[in-house]
Amino acid sequence: MECSFFSSLTAHHIATPLQPAFARGLVAFLVSIARLLPYTINSKSGCWVKNFFISYNKADREWAQWLDWFVRSKGLTTFTQFNDIPWGSNFVSRMDEGLKQAERLILVLSPDFLSSVFTEAEWTTIFAKDPDGSKRLMLPIRLFSHTR
Repeated sequence: MECSFFSSLTAHHIATPLQPAFARGLVAFLVSIARLLPYTINSKSGCWVKNFFISYNKADREWAQWLDWFVRSKGLTTFTQFNDIPWGSNFVSRMDEGLKQAERLILVLSPDFLSSVFTEAEWTTIFAKDPDGSKRLMLPIRLFSHTR
């Protein structure tokens, strides 16, 4: 299995859509969760374990890019479709690889996310590993409805 850990080290800089107080709270929360588990190498695949897999619908890509930049700016690692799945690669295989590499899943919740078959496959995979939520493997971030 090929690891995609070093496929992209570029952070995506976009204007912050969150209020400063919320952003500070989000930083503290993500850092505290990520520090619960040591940064390790997966013994089966030999790949680095990433802190977070960011699950989002394509309509919410800018939010996902901002979250990716934000999490990486705090020294944590992410797996995202836009950074870790090159055009022309096996999309399903790469998504599966990313879900296996990540310790936790950040859900960018929106009406578009909740109606997508692809995002449902991502969160149900993690839900099966932690159905009662005691391991805190899924971290939902709710986006409010907005006009486009």
